[in-house]
Amino acid sequence: MQGRAPSLPSGAGHDAIAIAERWPVGMLFVRCKGGISHHPDESITTADVAQALRAWLAVVLSFCEK
Repeated sequence: MQGRAPSLPSGAGHDAIAIAERWPVGMLFVRCKGGISHHPDESITTADVAQALRAWLAVVLSFCEK
């Protein structure tokens, strides 16, 4: 474990609950303009998507190294 993560009151557990009882689950949050998510007004920047993909790739590659 690399450290502690803050508790986020996002209510996003429903996205992982279907598999969480069987496999470990991690979630990567990408910031949205105004914090709006799951709504037609949701908006993210290409730069934020690129940063999220870099973070995801770093995690995947760290598993490959183990």
